[in-house]
Amino acid sequence: MVGGRLKNIPIMILLTIVRMPPSYGQPSSEPPRRGRLPMPEINPHNHLFSVLDQEFSTACLITSFFSALKTTVSAKSSIQDHNFKTTDKTSLQEQTLPATTVTCQGISSSSAPTQPNYNVDNQRPLQSPTQNLSTNSSKVEYSNFILLDEQSEFDNNVCFKSKTVKNSLKNCLEFWRDTLKPSDFILNVIEYGYRLEFVSLPQKTFLRNNKSAFDHSDFTESAIKELLKKDLVSEVYQSGLFTDASDHAGAGILLDESSETFHCMWDDFNKAQSSTFRELKAVELLLKTMGSKLENKFVKLYSDNQNVIRIVQVGNSTRLVSHWKDLEKYKFHPYLSGSVHALPAIVKNARATATNKKYDLYFEKFRKWCIQNYFSYLPASVSSVALFLGGLIQQKVSVSVLEAYFYSINWQHKISLNINPCLDDFLTLILEGGKRTLGKPLNKKEPITKDILLKLVRHYTVEKHNLLFLRTCVLCLLGFSGFLRFSELANIRMCDLDFQSNFLEIKIPKSKTDLYRRGNSVVIAKTRNELCPVFWLRKYIALAGIIEKSDEFLFTAINFMKISGEYKATNKSKSLSYTRCREILRSALKDIGLDSSLYALHSLRSGGVSAAANNKVPDRLLKVHGRWATDRAKDGYIKDSIEQKLLVSLNLGL
Repeated sequence: MVGGRLKNIPIMILLTIVRMPPSYGQPSSEPPRRGRLPMPEINPHNHLFSVLDQEFSTACLITSFFSALKTTVSAKSSIQDHNFKTTDKTSLQEQTLPATTVTCQGISSSSAPTQPNYNVDNQRPLQSPTQNLSTNSSKVEYSNFILLDEQSEFDNNVCFKSKTVKNSLKNCLEFWRDTLKPSDFILNVIEYGYRLEFVSLPQKTFLRNNKSAFDHSDFTESAIKELLKKDLVSEVYQSGLFTDASDHAGAGILLDESSETFHCMWDDFNKAQSSTFRELKAVELLLKTMGSKLENKFVKLYSDNQNVIRIVQVGNSTRLVSHWKDLEKYKFHPYLSGSVHALPAIVKNARATATNKKYDLYFEKFRKWCIQNYFSYLPASVSSVALFLGGLIQQKVSVSVLEAYFYSINWQHKISLNINPCLDDFLTLILEGGKRTLGKPLNKKEPITKDILLKLVRHYTVEKHNLLFLRTCVLCLLGFSGFLRFSELANIRMCDLDFQSNFLEIKIPKSKTDLYRRGNSVVIAKTRNELCPVFWLRKYIALAGIIEKSDEFLFTAINFMKISGEYKATNKSKSLSYTRCREILRSALKDIGLDSSLYALHSLRSGGVSAAANNKVPDRLLKVHGRWATDRAKDGYIKDSIEQKLLVSLNLGL
C-alpha cells in the first residue's frame, strides 16, 4: 500500500474461446481466416478439455475474475447435453504449457435446473442473459493468464504466480461497470484505490518538538506553499465569509448554519476611497464583528474583487498592525506561548475584578445594540457611539449608568488596541452634556451616630447569648470604629485579627484604594466601656466557635438549630453578601424605631469619620485611618455637626 491506496491489485482475466473442428487434435493446414487468430496446436494426449460428444456446434465463453479481497467471483454457464472432464493436480503438472489451477464455479454435469448464485455485495444473480447457471465447482486448467507479480493466496489455498500489469484495472473501468456490474465498493476501489478513511477527524494536536520550524519560519512557510501548489496537502476551511461593497455601503455574511449578516454605511471619508479600499474595509469590519464566532478557525474568504483576495493572502505594507497581531506568531511557540496566553489576563488586571465585570456587562449590551442596528462594535465608529449615548440620554438613565457605558466602550477599545472613538472630542461633549441633563441633587444617606449604636447595643444585648444579635452589634461597631467599607468588612478572616493588650489590629489585604495590593491595617483601641468594639468582638468569636488564626470568615451565615434551640454559625468558608448585610443593618435600625431607608452600609463609615472630624482629629490621620487617597474623597463622607458649622459665623467678630 502506497499513500493509503493499493498499488497493485491481484486480478485474473480468464478468457478462453473453444472451437473444436472435425479434425480435432491434428495440425490444421488451412490458413487462418482474416481477422482471426490461428488456433494453437494442441497435444491430443495432453489436452485441456476431453470431449464426450465429437459433434457440437456451440461455443463456450468462460469469463472469471479474482480480486485481491480474497473473494472468488463466479462465472456460471451451462452447455446442454455436454459434460466436461476435470483434471486433478497431478495431471496439471504434466502440461506442456504454463498453467494454473483455480477453483471455478460452474460446469455442471447435470441438466437439472438449479438456483442462481448471488453476489454477496449486492445480492444480484451472477449470470449472463443467454446462459443458465449451475452451482457445481470444478478445478479447471487454463493457460496464458494475465496475473500480477506477487504470490496470492485465495480461499482454496492455491497459490498463483503473477506478472505486473500496471493500471490494468483502472483502464478497464467501463468494462467492469457496464458488463460485470460489481458493487459500488469494488468500483470505488478500482477507480480510486483502497482507502482507509477516518471515522472522525483526529483531535488537533500541537507538537512541542517543532523548534526548528519556528527558527526557520521562512523555509517552513515556503515549503507549505509548495506542498499546497502540488496538491500534496490541502487546507481545511471550517467557515466561510462573503463580503461586498458599493459606493455607499458594505455588507457581508457568515457562511455557516447561523448565516449572520453584517451591514454598514460609508461615511464621506470611505466614499472618497477606491473600490478595493472599501472592499477591504468590509472584510475588516466583518472579521471584527464576527471575531468571537471565528476564533481558532480556518476561514475562507469569498469576494468578487481579486485584489482583495491577493491582499488578504500576502498582506499590505501600509496597514496598521496591532500589537496583539504581532504576538499571534508566538502563540504556538514551545517557549513563549505561555507568555502570549497570559498577557490578556495581565492587561485586564490593570482594572479591579469588579470593574472588569461591570465593564464586560455594559459592553455586552452595547455589542448587542450594534448587531441589531448593523453597526461595527469593535472598533466602533464615533457616529455609532454618539447615537447609542444619545438614546441613553433620551431614556433618562442615571448619570452612573451613562458613565458606565461610556467607560466600558473606552476600556474595550483600549485593551484591544483599536482606534478608540471615545477619545474624540465630540463624544466627550455628549458625555458632559448628558451628565448635566440627567444630573440630580445628591441624596446622601445619613451617617450613623454614637447614640444610634448605643441604642442598638442596649436593645440586642438583653440576650447576651444570642449569636444572631451579637453579629449585628459587632458588624456595626467594627464598621463605625474602623471606617470600613463593606468589601473590607465582609472579607475579614480570623487570621487577619491581631489582639494586643490595648488595641486590635485588623489587616486589610485588599482595598479599593490600595491599587498595588501593598496591604493596609487598621488599629482600634480598647475603650473598656459599653460600646467597646474589642470586647464585643471577643464575645462574638467565642460564641460562634470560630478558630483563631484560621482562614474562616468572621461574618458568616447563622442558622437556628431546633434540637439545641440555639443559633449556630454555618458555612464559615463563605462571607455574607452585600444584600444580606444591608438587610441586617436596616432590620436592626427598624427595631429601634428609625427610618431604615435613610441609612445604608456606608452610613457606618460616614458616621465614624464624621464623629472623628467633629472632635478635631487631624485630617492626615483621618485619611490614613480611612484609607482615602485624596482630601476630596474624604470630605465627601464627613457631615459637620451644627456646632462646627456655627464656628464660622461665631468667629466673624459680629
